[in-house]
Amino acid sequence: MSDSMEIPLPPHLYRFRTYGAPHAQGKDKDTVFDLLAGRIRFARLQDFNDPFEGRPRAVPAFKDAGKQRSAVQRYIYMIHREHGFPPKEARRKAEEAIHQKSQAELVDWMGERLIETNSADGLYLCCLSGPDAMGNPLTWSHYADHHRGVAIHFDTTLPPFRFALPVEYSQTYPESVVPRIYQDPLEHMKRSFLTKSHWWSYECEFRIIKVDWWASQRDPRATSLLVQWKDTTAITSPEAVVGITLGARMPARERAELTAKIRAYFPGIEIWHASLHRSRYEIVADRVT
Repeated sequence: MSDSMEIPLPPHLYRFRTYGAPHAQGKDKDTVFDLLAGRIRFARLQDFNDPFEGRPRAVPAFKDAGKQRSAVQRYIYMIHREHGFPPKEARRKAEEAIHQKSQAELVDWMGERLIETNSADGLYLCCLSGPDAMGNPLTWSHYADHHRGVAIHFDTTLPPFRFALPVEYSQTYPESVVPRIYQDPLEHMKRSFLTKSHWWSYECEFRIIKVDWWASQRDPRATSLLVQWKDTTAITSPEAVVGITLGARMPARERAELTAKIRAYFPGIEIWHASLHRSRYEIVADRVT
């Protein structure tokens, strides 16, 4: 995660959550208080609600079938050597893996291996929304209990939020080169984890990516993101949480309860109330403290 990945960000990013939803039995309130305290949970890719996540379309690194075949064989040999196999055994396994496979079969096979790697343990993501999502009724409906929940505001000048990257939206699958060593690692990351279907564009999503495997060897920040950790939860600076917006349809009792607790335990956090725009299909918010 080099400095080139640290791109200009909006001042704040947001996380939508339910609060007091009947089906949550109070657990969602605990989650909100964890977020207000700066405890940010990261999730595995396979736990996301979009089955297309982490499944770029594999394309060969070389048009020439012979060069592609040699590249795949060298890559498989390298992987087995990294896992401790002696040269002779690694060479044998590489030859077996490509035996009697056509160019198309090799690409498909490598693509499946790529998807398995993308879904493996050791890769965790935190999903946030940009400012445009705050005025969109869809994000409030889908992720904040039909406008009865909240959106929590984070300062993007502080870690780990300063390492957030924007998601790009597309009508077609992104293409990722196989073997992946023939593609820039940052480009591979962008195509595998930062590209989604255009149907999701209303989320205005940004992601923080925590990598525990090979990328961490290039830059330790890919693992630490300059914060402390408890399992897959980042423990951020208290100053990283700067505000909360209460949904336009949050019940008065829940609103009063949450407001009182924030004032008592998180007095530095700004409180905003969302409401419906008077003439447009849009959510607006006013600061109350």
